[in-house]
Amino acid sequence: MKMQIEDLDRQAQVVNGLRVTKELQKHLIADNPRGEHHHYIDRLESSLERTDELHQQRMARLNKGLRNIKQKTQTREQENSDMDEQITARYTTVMDRIHLEKTFEPGDRQRLDKQKTKMNNMVQRSHAVTTAKRQGEQIASLRGDLERWRLKTFPVLPFM
Repeated sequence: MKMQIEDLDRQAQVVNGLRVTKELQKHLIADNPRGEHHHYIDRLESSLERTDELHQQRMARLNKGLRNIKQKTQTREQENSDMDEQITARYTTVMDRIHLEKTFEPGDRQRLDKQKTKMNNMVQRSHAVTTAKRQGEQIASLRGDLERWRLKTFPVLPFM
């Protein structure tokens, strides 16, 4: 029995040496320690669930935006590659023209200019002839209309 008393004294000294706050004392004394903080824990759990849900929604929205951006990037890259091909083709055409201009002699250039002028004159004459034909047809049609109106307004009267 003495030994038990000594053991209890030692345990009491150890407990007295511990710093125990009032909140911890309430927690130790309470019959159901989880019951007191149950509402607090429930609020934390619901808050955690809501935060997780919001996080999932935000991640879904960001992933959708990322997919859109990747799709736009691919479209732009395709457009850029198409434009690069066009630029290359035009550059080749320009270089060919420069090379051709360098290979012509001065007399050849004058001959080509005369041929271009002659061709332009022929095209202009052709357009002028077509326009003249069309206008001639319109004049003939208008003369016919004029004659009909003249006959309607001034009919030939028999002489008495």
